[in-house]
Order: sequence, then C-alpha cells, then structure tokens
Amino acid sequence: MKKVTVSVAEDLGYGTLMWVYANNHKVYHSNKRVDRVESFDDLDSNFLGKIEALDLNKADKKTVLNLILEKTDRIFGVCIDKRQNEKNNGTKDYSVVFFPSWEQVRIFAETKFQELEETEVQRKKEAKEKWLERGRLFAQKKHADKEKVK
Repeated sequence: MKKVTVSVAEDLGYGTLMWVYANNHKVYHSNKRVDRVESFDDLDSNFLGKIEALDLNKADKKTVLNLILEKTDRIFGVCIDKRQNEKNNGTKDYSVVFFPSWEQVRIFAETKFQELEETEVQRKKEAKEKWLERGRLFAQKKHADKEKVK
C-alpha cells in the first residue's frame, strides 16, 4: 500500500476506485465507490489520462512507476482525501492509496475503508458545525451593529 498525491481535473468522490495499467500507463477511474464493488468486472471505466498527466511530484511519480514495473499488469488506487490545490490550474489534489492487487483492495474496502469513512463523516460534520457557528456569529455581529446605528 502506497499513499500518493494525485492532481486531476475530474471531480472524484471519496472512495473512488482508480487503476493504472502497466503496459500503457493509462489511468482509469470508476463512478462507484470501492466498498460498493464486488468484482473488478463489475466496474464502469472512465479514462483519466496517462500517468504522466496526473501531475505527481517526483517522489510520488517514482513510487507509482516502481509499483507498475513490478510483476503486475495493473495497480489499483482508492481516493481517501481531497484537498485544495494551490496551483489554481483547475485541478484538485487527492490522496490516493495504491495497491498491487485486487485482493488487497477488497481487504482494504472491507476493513480500513469503513474506519476511514467514519472519520471522514465526523470531520465533515465538525466542519459544517464550525461553519454554521461562524455564520451565527457573523449574523449576531451584523445585527448588533445595526442596533448601534439606531
């Protein structure tokens, strides 16, 4: 399992399954989450581009290429985090965990992914509460300012 930061223009959801073919370095993604896929044959494939188009940093590119060059015909990845991209070039940064086999992806989906999903849901809930609280404080301040003017 290797965690890599990938920048793509597509809007990938949490848990999106990706795969890279070793022979041509083409990258695909599915519209289904990794925990909702029973077999690799059950996937829909959407072309993302060649691995060179993923805008990886040098260390990550070397890691992914080393995985591809191992004795496997494809590697699989799961999006586990989405971050803002500082480059402002229309791409989004995703943390992707790569696995050398489908069996390892299934084990990850059944065990660790559920735990990661629960923490992600909790993080989003806390961020929403924080955002709502800031909105309430802003509205109270604006109302207090209006009262002072009267």
